[in-house]
Amino acid sequence: MTVDGDLTNSAPNEESVQLMKELIEDSQTTNHVLSELLESLALIKQAQHKTHSEEFLEAKRKHSIESNISVDSEQRDITDVHIKIGFTGINEINTKAQQFHAECLLQMKWIEPLLRFHNPQERDHMMRSPDLWLPNVKIFNIAKEESVREVRQWIESEGDYWVLVRRKIAGTFSFSMNLKLFPYDLQTLPVTLYSDRPSTQVRLLEDSDEMSYIITENASFNSEEWHLFQHVIIQQDNETKTKSAFPEIIPRFNKSKMSSMLTAKCYVARRPGFYKYNVLISMLLLVILSVTAFAVHPSGPQFRIQSTLTLLLTAVTFRNMVSTQLPTINYFTLLDKYLMLQTFYLSFMVILYGLLTLVHNFLLDYVRHIEISTMFTIIILQIFFHIITIMYYGRIVRRKKEKIKRCELDYISKVQNMNQFRRRRLSTCSSNLQDRLIRPIVHNNLRTEITPKILQDEKQLNFNPNVKHY
Repeated sequence: MTVDGDLTNSAPNEESVQLMKELIEDSQTTNHVLSELLESLALIKQAQHKTHSEEFLEAKRKHSIESNISVDSEQRDITDVHIKIGFTGINEINTKAQQFHAECLLQMKWIEPLLRFHNPQERDHMMRSPDLWLPNVKIFNIAKEESVREVRQWIESEGDYWVLVRRKIAGTFSFSMNLKLFPYDLQTLPVTLYSDRPSTQVRLLEDSDEMSYIITENASFNSEEWHLFQHVIIQQDNETKTKSAFPEIIPRFNKSKMSSMLTAKCYVARRPGFYKYNVLISMLLLVILSVTAFAVHPSGPQFRIQSTLTLLLTAVTFRNMVSTQLPTINYFTLLDKYLMLQTFYLSFMVILYGLLTLVHNFLLDYVRHIEISTMFTIIILQIFFHIITIMYYGRIVRRKKEKIKRCELDYISKVQNMNQFRRRRLSTCSSNLQDRLIRPIVHNNLRTEITPKILQDEKQLNFNPNVKHY
């Protein structure tokens, strides 16, 4: 009984051991599955964390860019802004209103240190950002702004990163005319630039890489009245002097913060043909006709005085006609002086004829000799006066031509020096800047270096497609 009982109890023990083994194997499998699940969950969590980190870093980088862009201008050092102005069209010059209508291409460039710490995509974003630091350059003497088109781009040159802004402007500009030599006057057409920022932050300078220019081939320009010269002069202005020339614009400036100013000037000379043939020669004929009154007998002074007064009124009409074409000025022009002297002469002739009539009543025998002597004296004096006047006008014209010739020679010399400098720099510059550096200067005396495509590109504001622009 005992042996059989032991055998009977051993069978369930073997089954229990086998069952325990199976349970252990199942638990091991379950643990392996759970470990794999935990690893998968850890990988998923790590991927999500990495995604959030990348988004955070990207947002942080964009915020950093925006923060760098919007750096307070008070913390910046003085920035040199290099200016180039192209007069692409002078359409109209209004003498009476002292204004001219023009189309200008304004180019500004300055070194931006923040571009060095970003990749090209981030630089592109900075160019598109409205918070990009700008020198706030404005036009001082613009009376009416019709259209503005602006393009921003960045370029790299010799390890420096530049922001380049090109702005196409069309409008009416005010300027002060010097009419003392009218109608042989030479006028300066200025475009004066200033910055809203104080001179401790922004300094406007002439571009040393590209010269300002003017395009004279313009169909809408009145070449019958004006001659447009082919050079542009850049001048660093004294703000106090400019304010005195434009007192009505003084409130625009904060007197506690002086602004940097720069003026680009082109020159025009008036063609005096209209005034010579219609005013001067006509006035000379009136002077000659005034002498014919001596043919009337002294006993009829009413005929002498009447004919001379008619000539005097005609001279006054000429004087008024010229005045309607000029602005209100407080000095005599060259033409005004001539017309005024001849008006005084005709007035003197009216008085003279009256005096000769009185003399005729007392000196009847000598009055004809006195009249003949007076007539020849007046003729000789008028001949000498006109000879001196012609010599004086010729001297003025000659001095004006010499002045312009000196300016053009200086301009051509600067053009040649700059072209040589460009050729030397061409091999050391980046490819983005090479196309801009090989652009020649627009000047008729250097026509061999100009192509119609360059003139058209400058006029239509077509930019280099190899350079990023916005």
